[in-house]
Amino acid sequence: MLAANQGHNTTVDFLLAQKEINVNTVDMEGNTALIEAATYGHQKVVEILLHHEGFNLEVQGGSALIEAARNSNKETVQSLLSKGVDINTNQDNISALVEASRKKHQDVVQLLLSYGGLNLEVQGGLALIAASEGGGQNIIELLLSKGVDVNATDKDGHIALEMAARIRGKRLLQWLLSHKDLNLEVQGGPALIAALVPANQYIWHWNQYSVEKGDKDIIQLLLSKGVDINATDKHGHPALETAAVYRNQDFVQWLLSCEGLDLEFQGINFEVHGGEALIAASHRRKEDVVQSLLFKEVDVNAVNKFGNTALTEAAQNGHLKIVLLLLSHEGLNLNIQGGPALIVASRGLKKDDVVQFLLSKGVDVNATDKLGYTALERATESDVLDVIGHDFHDNGFQQGTKRHAEDEAEDLTVNKKLHLD
Repeated sequence: MLAANQGHNTTVDFLLAQKEINVNTVDMEGNTALIEAATYGHQKVVEILLHHEGFNLEVQGGSALIEAARNSNKETVQSLLSKGVDINTNQDNISALVEASRKKHQDVVQLLLSYGGLNLEVQGGLALIAASEGGGQNIIELLLSKGVDVNATDKDGHIALEMAARIRGKRLLQWLLSHKDLNLEVQGGPALIAALVPANQYIWHWNQYSVEKGDKDIIQLLLSKGVDINATDKHGHPALETAAVYRNQDFVQWLLSCEGLDLEFQGINFEVHGGEALIAASHRRKEDVVQSLLFKEVDVNAVNKFGNTALTEAAQNGHLKIVLLLLSHEGLNLNIQGGPALIVASRGLKKDDVVQFLLSKGVDVNATDKLGYTALERATESDVLDVIGHDFHDNGFQQGTKRHAEDEAEDLTVNKKLHLD
């Protein structure tokens, strides 16, 4: 294996002459001598292995082909194909064409496209998306010229325009946006949201792009080409919510100033965007963003699909400053939001200041959650009764809810003792 990795063909020849050596040996990582040689472009070693008696090409060939294509070893790709290796070998949607496209190895892509038997209907779309991720415009043009669908998706629902937006490929985006068959209604939303997520959040590109590098330019380009600012990605996340999660106040303010954000469009409007954004910003401790959104009269009582509000998110995570900010808003419905916020704040340490402040605002200490538990009972579950229990009793906690917290604490002690016994 090492000899094949290093390209020592004489050593490989010598070892294969030994009867005890198995040419098909697989190491702990699933590699073989052929895969090692194909990866590093040691063509002479590849030829020696391919002509060795007992060599199992059916098992090894596909992986070797993919590695050779990934590493731009065109001669090895050609040798493997001439020996009958399946050009359509697919390992979890990874093939020779996909990897050569991702790595921008145009000569290898051209070679593969020229071979008969290539299933472009299956591989073409995956290769197009991979090329978009790699920024290979020449390869994208080549694939599209062969009839690949510009609107193809991979197994995760990714599309070409989205991947180009992720890498901030402005020229590539401009080219794709000008393509006559591009479905902007389908591709625009995911591309817009991808551009709003800082490039360093995409792990494989984190060291290539600064957080703000050209992001606004990319977003403006998409919007100028007709992308709907109220569109969402495949998970249903809209632009303003995404900005509230990842961006600073200035960026959110800039997005708020974009034309059309507060107009109803395709069933999504500013009120929906704003509520989700406010909840996301409250969760992420983004006090300045919360302030900006409240100034824009976002619904402070908005509820997301999980039943959470901005106040419950801030309370649950112990963000006292945001709790203060939300409670100071005249539109907050404390009768509805106060109880849930108090209960979630009671479930962890270092939130006693939030609990105290909520109680000082008149939140009902006996409020229950949807399972019938009170804040004190939740505090007992979380072993924080000693820290904040006196706050509840000082504010009129009463027995007779689902179960009194002190009784529950006694039950838990008995149960633990029985377990230990």
